[in-house]
Amino acid sequence: MLKINDVIKIKNNIQGDIKVGDIGTVVHIFDVTPPVYEIEFIDDQGRTLEMIPLK
Repeated sequence: MLKINDVIKIKNNIQGDIKVGDIGTVVHIFDVTPPVYEIEFIDDQGRTLEMIPLK
């Protein structure tokens, strides 16, 4: 189970510009079963690219 601020690496291309190998951070955990995690992806300047809920 992931925790807030855990860092993940994407294994499959997903929506938008998020591709295999991109790094994201868990910023929220929704209280549902199975868990859904809000993941924030940022660019090299620290600007948010996308925030995506993932299972």
